[in-house]
Amino acid sequence: MIAPSARADAPRPVLLVVDDDPTNRDVLSRRLAPHGFAVRVAADGAEALALLAAESIDLVLLDVMMPGQSGLDVLRALRADPRTRPLPVIMVTARGDSQDVVEALDLGASDYVTKPIDFPVVLARVRAQLGRATAERAALALQRQFDLQHAQKLSAVGLLSGGVAHDFNNLLTAIQGNGELLLDEFDPADERRQYVTHILKAATSAAALTRQLLAFSRRQGTGREPLDLARAAESMGRLLRRVIGDRITLTVTAPDDLWRIVGDAGELDQVVLNLVVNACDAMPDGGQLAITLANRPGADGRPDQVELAVSDTGAGIDEATRPHIFEPFFTTKAPGHGTGLGLSMVQTIVTGFGGTVEVVSAPGQGSTFLVRVPRAVATTTAGAAAATPAVAPGLNARVLLVEDDMAVRRVVRQWLERAGCTVTDAPDPVAAEALARAAGPLDLLVTDISMPGGDGPDLWRALRASRPGLGVIFMSAYDTARHIGRLEGRPVLQKPFRADALLRAVRQALDARSPAEARPAPRA
Repeated sequence: MIAPSARADAPRPVLLVVDDDPTNRDVLSRRLAPHGFAVRVAADGAEALALLAAESIDLVLLDVMMPGQSGLDVLRALRADPRTRPLPVIMVTARGDSQDVVEALDLGASDYVTKPIDFPVVLARVRAQLGRATAERAALALQRQFDLQHAQKLSAVGLLSGGVAHDFNNLLTAIQGNGELLLDEFDPADERRQYVTHILKAATSAAALTRQLLAFSRRQGTGREPLDLARAAESMGRLLRRVIGDRITLTVTAPDDLWRIVGDAGELDQVVLNLVVNACDAMPDGGQLAITLANRPGADGRPDQVELAVSDTGAGIDEATRPHIFEPFFTTKAPGHGTGLGLSMVQTIVTGFGGTVEVVSAPGQGSTFLVRVPRAVATTTAGAAAATPAVAPGLNARVLLVEDDMAVRRVVRQWLERAGCTVTDAPDPVAAEALARAAGPLDLLVTDISMPGGDGPDLWRALRASRPGLGVIFMSAYDTARHIGRLEGRPVLQKPFRADALLRAVRQALDARSPAEARPAPRA
């Protein structure tokens, strides 16, 4: 008969009976089946492990004394594998003393029964263990729901951080821009220059903080570019020293001639952040945390690489756990203290960079995560851009400037006019199109990417329909990832930027046009 607690439409729990005696296997399986269980049997440890690998089992009844691989050996293997570690295991022993019971419980057995088997006792203990396992699964599902809600909250915080950084970058553009304009008004010997210089230095430091806010708020990369890994690690180190606490000592070591890599700055920050946070979690009582960077020349046809090593003096990782640490949602942390996504994210990002990540660790000896990424290949274009001198006045370009922030629009206009440009400005794309119709010939559009009432890429396409040679420079105070495909490789000035960066971009945009497109501008 079906047990009263079993619903006819509910899936039947699957039990595995492991015993080398065929009579014991047969009797136990026959008596369990009428109580709502699906029963599988195995004659030895090897057969049991094979069944567990091939089928979903809810509980194991495991005989202790078996030839070859004992029940204790099987239990040890089950508890070493993260996939079967939570599985309820009831040991069945025929020995009269408690040695088997003590050893089995030490290895992680859920319960035990003794031979000769008292079936009502076995049935009660099977049901109790299945009920406990069901409750644990429900708690785990609840925890994962909590983790999802937590991740959604973090996403909202990221969006908020990105919005704050966007507004702050516009303010910094105005501060830096007006500071540069003011600096030009003072004679080199005027002591007031030092006050303006201090303002500009403070604005530069604030800009570095907003870049970090943008990096944390990014939902995807902004594109690949040459990156200074040492600068990124040191910058992240300065930020993390404020949050890791006084018990952990952080050191960052890098050679002066460290090679660059190609990647996304925001994703690189995420790699460093996740590895450092993971290391700190491994040292709840404090310890030493080291970030070490090194050049690794290639050999046997392998490319040169840059290595990032994050080492801690924490508890370490055992051999059974190491193969699973990069799996999504795998975590050894207590409920509520980790989602199991940090290291998975690290591996995904590093693989996207064309690199590898591995861990060297042992219990009680700390852990070292080794990230190796290919060295950036030097290009003549990058070298030429770096060597481009500051642009002198005399650009004589006809420019349409579109920017919704009035302070930014005013300072950019002043920079352009001082360099010899004829500037028409507008606060949004709608006004810009109207002004463009009356403005006559234009050489260049300088526009913010995201604005109320439209955006820069759409405006450029609309104007280019009647002006095929119109150059463009985009400006942005926010993450440009979602626009990358629409920018067609055109330059983007990330706010806040300096006057020389703007004027250099103007010269390059004008020089990039074909001779037929580059009609001379009328001189004043």
